[in-house]
Amino acid sequence: MIFGVDVASMLLGGVAAGMVLFIVSVGLSVTMGLMGFVNLAHGGFAMLGGYVIAAAMKHWGLGFVPALIVGFAVTAVASAVLERLLYARLYRAAELDQVLFTIGLVFMMIASVTLLVGPENQPLRLPAMLQGQINLGIIHYRTYSVALIVIGAAIAGGLWLGFERTRVLVYLVDVTTEDPSAALATLRHELGAWSEDLLRKPSLVVLSKADLLPAGEAEARASALGAMAISAVRNEGLSALKERIWAMLDAAPLAEAT
Repeated sequence: MIFGVDVASMLLGGVAAGMVLFIVSVGLSVTMGLMGFVNLAHGGFAMLGGYVIAAAMKHWGLGFVPALIVGFAVTAVASAVLERLLYARLYRAAELDQVLFTIGLVFMMIASVTLLVGPENQPLRLPAMLQGQINLGIIHYRTYSVALIVIGAAIAGGLWLGFERTRVLVYLVDVTTEDPSAALATLRHELGAWSEDLLRKPSLVVLSKADLLPAGEAEARASALGAMAISAVRNEGLSALKERIWAMLDAAPLAEAT
């Protein structure tokens, strides 16, 4: 206690809240970095998953872990449907159009949840292992908050190890972007700012979303960059990509994974 304020509890609460934002932001970095799409509705999908988890526990009697699985599955399906029906139409649109679209989608999500569920907070019963408090030596603190901190730290550590210990780099660039070569240069610059050693590792350039361009155009752009063109939707180029990655891994000595 300092001046009557429980500083330790405040710090732990701030770290736990920060970890939640970090976990959500990791997904946001994927949509904005790998997909090249300004998706301001990212939080809306997190909200959808949360409401599905609460509903699964409240109305279907599922436990916490099964409800998590259901929440992930429902959110993934909803995301895939919206991506095909709406997002794919704006991949080549200006960033302002993407911002306006996703802001509008946020408003629609909020209104839909309010209409279907109501404005009240939804109760969520935590499993026994996350209830109560845990003794941290200097303070007793909420178990679920400590679990959030541990999970967030594990994700951060896993991402760090993934970068530092990787043997082969794959630069994934959206083929529909106005200038794929500039996007690739930006990726390499940002990676070099993190660690110049990573730039010296074997690498492969892959242009994604080939199905969104006229026949032959994606391949032409890929050829200009010495890259591969793929389409996950049409399952085009994926087998060749996996074979190429395995061949590069076989050729890259383990000593390079540092």
